[in-house]
Amino acid sequence: MDAHSTWARAPLPALIEHISSEHHARTRSELSHAAEAVERLAVTDAEREPRLIELARRLRSFAGEMRVHMHRESSALFPALATIERPLHRDVSTSIRIMQCDHDEALQVLKRLRTLTDHYTPPPGASRTFVETFAALARVDAAVVEAIDLENELLYGRLLTR
Repeated sequence: MDAHSTWARAPLPALIEHISSEHHARTRSELSHAAEAVERLAVTDAEREPRLIELARRLRSFAGEMRVHMHRESSALFPALATIERPLHRDVSTSIRIMQCDHDEALQVLKRLRTLTDHYTPPPGASRTFVETFAALARVDAAVVEAIDLENELLYGRLLTR
């Protein structure tokens, strides 16, 4: 049995705790590390790789947006969902749909980051720091996509289709 199917049957409070404590924590950590690394790389290598300036700007903005998004989920929406009763109140459904729109926007940002970095592929002859920074970006991508999938499919999907 894979983890996805395990969490699909988990009680709602357990799924919410898992998303908050595991996936949000991982995403925050990976984003912070990658954003700092890209900023440093932009300072040292932007002359050779001008795309690093746009990458640093976009990642800085994305990290801020994701911090706000995860805070709204963890501090307001998730506590409400953990004690939810059916049918969903219109405000809760609206809040879920807003979070899903945020997720769609996040996936579009990741798509742009992939394009900017040629799918996180460092240029030929790149330094170890460059390689490690792009690997950190790939980890951010994976963490965000995994968290969004869990939330949209298992948490929000479960609540909106009941």
